[in-house]
Amino acid sequence: MSKKIIIPTSNYKDIEQGVQHWIFKTFGQNPVYDEALQSSIDQWGLPWFRAGVVAINPQGLIVMTHEARVQVRKIKDPELKQHYLDKGMHEKDWVDGDGGWNLPSGRLQPWEIFEEAALREFKEETGSAISPHSLVLLDIRYSDKPNNLYAMPIYQGYIDQEPPVGYQTKEISEVRMFRPDEIFGLNLRSPEFVEQALKSYWKRNLKEQRALNTYFTNHTSNN
Repeated sequence: MSKKIIIPTSNYKDIEQGVQHWIFKTFGQNPVYDEALQSSIDQWGLPWFRAGVVAINPQGLIVMTHEARVQVRKIKDPELKQHYLDKGMHEKDWVDGDGGWNLPSGRLQPWEIFEEAALREFKEETGSAISPHSLVLLDIRYSDKPNNLYAMPIYQGYIDQEPPVGYQTKEISEVRMFRPDEIFGLNLRSPEFVEQALKSYWKRNLKEQRALNTYFTNHTSNN
């Protein structure tokens, strides 16, 4: 038995239109999923829809999380990966190890809209919170890799409080804040995702800065 794919909604119409187009292009006019996926959905959420966030504190530092657990297939060190395979582990098995740094992100639950997932994932992964009213859309990332299909809006938001010192979860081993220029020197879990998110963040904020400069220049000259 199969079910139709649940299509999440959003506060942004361009997200809904973009995701709808991506679904039909990727899955066809009648997208479905097999019941075999249900256990994965129950545990992790919908595999095709995710939300990520660039969260900034008042000093302009960006929150990053370090993943404590990683799937064998995603280990970058070939010798370490082979070590686990030689032990009889499957590539999809999770192990303790250096999962790398990443922006907070994760799968949607079936009942969530994209913005709700971004706020929830950030709270779960950092122990801190984003002001809901500060959440704005930066970009939408699409992955067409056969074994990793997903659509992921990327948001920007301001944190209400600093992440707790020493905050950890089963998946996250560390939470820290970095200057934007420091981030690319890290061992990144998903370099393409982080690069796209930061480029969109810089583009948006440079545009806003130019608009503010124009406003203040005109305001000053008129007085």
